[in-house]
Amino acid sequence: MRFRIKRYKHTPDFIIETLDSHLVHSLTALYGSDIHEDDSSEEGIHFYVRKEQVIVDGLHTIYTEDPLQTIENIIFEKTQITSECIGLHAAAIAYLDRAYIFCASTGVGKTTLTAFLTSQGFEYLTDDCVLIEKDSHRLLPYPKPMYIRGGSMKVLAQLGINLTVTPFIDSGKIPRYAYQPHSPVKVSYPIERIFFLQRTGSQNSLSSLVGQDALVQLLRSFITVQQPDTKTIQALTVLSKHCGELCYSDMEYVSKIIRGDI
Repeated sequence: MRFRIKRYKHTPDFIIETLDSHLVHSLTALYGSDIHEDDSSEEGIHFYVRKEQVIVDGLHTIYTEDPLQTIENIIFEKTQITSECIGLHAAAIAYLDRAYIFCASTGVGKTTLTAFLTSQGFEYLTDDCVLIEKDSHRLLPYPKPMYIRGGSMKVLAQLGINLTVTPFIDSGKIPRYAYQPHSPVKVSYPIERIFFLQRTGSQNSLSSLVGQDALVQLLRSFITVQQPDTKTIQALTVLSKHCGELCYSDMEYVSKIIRGDI
């Protein structure tokens, strides 16, 4: 099978050619609507996968027991966000036609929180990559599937939330699940708040984050390494006015913050 991973506002494309049905299943679960038939009309990085080999662009052979992780590593290393956008490692939902962004490092729980919020009626915008137009400062939805681990599924189930998911196996042979919320939106949104998350044992609090502190946190949240130009700095200066540090132990507290109940 041959197909193309073509992601919104990302470069380059990646072409996969393989007979490994499990790999096809996992990549389809991971990338959802970013999977396209390959007509070879555009350039991209080519992966030919057979048994324990990943051949890159017909030149470089990588011997691996985990082709999925090898492909994911190369995609991560080679990906760039197009120049008209800022890309943040963050999740986002919408409420009353305004976007709310959650920036956090891996393991803090932004995927679990986003799945919880979408189950409460908030609109799903993205789980891992927030795209913001530099000129308009609006968020562009990128609603690829969420990747949820078993522990998060248990947490949500304890709250009475049972998601319809597609199972697959990630690197390290750990089961994960792809979850695509219903009817993801496709229009851009003005940004209401940008939260920098901290998961706590018992504390729930929201504090302002302004000026240089906000700018530094935004720069640290870039999804790819890039040298900020004048337009990027101007956009970040505007975005910094929307920032706050959100500590939470209770996901319902975050829901109340967004709804204005607190």
